[in-house]
Amino acid sequence: MTRGRKCLRCGEDMRPSHLTRHINRKFKVCDPILSNTSYEDMKTDYDRYYRRIVLKEKEYKCAACGRGYAYPQSRNHHQKECEFYQAKLEAEVLRQQLEVLRAEQLASITVNAETINNTDTVNNIGSLTNNINNGTVNNNNVNQHLNLAPFGKECYDHITPQEWREFAFDTYGGFDRLMERVFKGNPKNLNVRVRNTNKTYAEAWIPPNWETMDIKDITQDTVTNCVNKFQDYVEDNPGIIPPSSVAKMDKTLGNILRDKKMITEKMKKARMIFENPTFRKHVESNYKELTDGSTINEHIV
Repeated sequence: MTRGRKCLRCGEDMRPSHLTRHINRKFKVCDPILSNTSYEDMKTDYDRYYRRIVLKEKEYKCAACGRGYAYPQSRNHHQKECEFYQAKLEAEVLRQQLEVLRAEQLASITVNAETINNTDTVNNIGSLTNNINNGTVNNNNVNQHLNLAPFGKECYDHITPQEWREFAFDTYGGFDRLMERVFKGNPKNLNVRVRNTNKTYAEAWIPPNWETMDIKDITQDTVTNCVNKFQDYVEDNPGIIPPSSVAKMDKTLGNILRDKKMITEKMKKARMIFENPTFRKHVESNYKELTDGSTINEHIV
């Protein structure tokens, strides 16, 4: 009695659901029926076995970082999260946009016989064409037009004195609200990009580029900068809270920086802010406003 399917290689009868696992076995290839197997097929199977088992090679590699995988599904899943592969895709999209822009620029240039004799005009056209061909107009030019505050130099102008007073009276809980108010209350402070919450790194806006940093360094710098700004504001505005509250506030802020448990808790809070889906969406939308075709066209010349 047949079970449904036979392996064309070894002739074993099995269920259809088992046949797929049987064919794709990683560590052992089934013994072929020599009369049904050509020399080329046997050599291919042996070479595959030798590379995968003996040399420990991975057959399917990422097109960007070169990391190898045994199965194409694993490689495809990796490429969806690979920073280098995504950057390669973005570069390809930008290259296509530049090609379209180059075609539009060249089509719009009408040179008559008199203009050709003008050496300066011809040189300017050639310079423009070379800049487009050489990729001078790239993502860095767009980055320079981002209206963002550099990481570590955030803008606090949107926080009102009444809010500072409330933060100071309840320093420990108010510190969390201060960090939220800083990064969520002003579009200029959307200067941290978390592309993948499962990774240990993120990107901080340090002009003129997005710099990749460890997420722990970003959150620790955020906590330290907010503590310093908190203390500076109260010192510059001595009447905002009573002197007794100032001493209590200074003690709490000092403990946040000195106590390992407290600073770890505040770093987790900062990471929650940066990994918040709404915050990440605003960061990406703010960036894409200057990376669409129309914006590139505005800054091309």
